[in-house]
Amino acid sequence: MTDYGINKKLTLSLATGYHLNKSLSLKGEDSSATTSGMGDIIIFPRYDIYNETNGNIRTEVTLGLGVNYLLVLIPILPKQYQVFGT
Repeated sequence: MTDYGINKKLTLSLATGYHLNKSLSLKGEDSSATTSGMGDIIIFPRYDIYNETNGNIRTEVTLGLGVNYLLVLIPILPKQYQVFGT
């Protein structure tokens, strides 16, 4: 995860993942799916509502709202899927 302080009260976080070999098998099914590559992009802005420091004690109230973008919907890095089964 990467954090970027836009100003003193607003922080923007960005996270993603990379899968080397991710597979899915359903119980009772003879087929499975495997994939590799970039995962979803998560954008998470946070706004600092209240922040007080008194000596070594810090009190903070932060409001955040997360958005999850699927890379399947964003054609920057398409995923490749392989489906095996009968």
